[in-house]
Amino acid sequence: MSGRTPRDEGSAVPLVVGLVAVGVALALAVAGLAGEAARDARAQSIADVIALKGAFAERREGSGCAVAGEAAAANGAHLIGCSADADGDVTVTVELDAGLLGVRAVSRAGPAFAP
Repeated sequence: MSGRTPRDEGSAVPLVVGLVAVGVALALAVAGLAGEAARDARAQSIADVIALKGAFAERREGSGCAVAGEAAAANGAHLIGCSADADGDVTVTVELDAGLLGVRAVSRAGPAFAP
């Protein structure tokens, strides 16, 4: 006699199903976090490009924020804020419509002065 009763047959199935469900939930959570990190990186990259274009235009023409607005629109972003200071530094805040929530990023660019 093996010590098993007919009621023991198949009792591991709920345990296996539960473990698989936990594994799937963890995989979905990791995928969501990876997607969020990718959206943040994309927003920061676009903000950096927009700030660089704005700083270059500010130094050349004094119209850094206008050029930054055009660059934001060309990259599918919304320019939320822009400021240019007397040194030629341009600081931008951009927002991307990504996923359920928009993603914001801030970047600053300007000329490098030798000491």
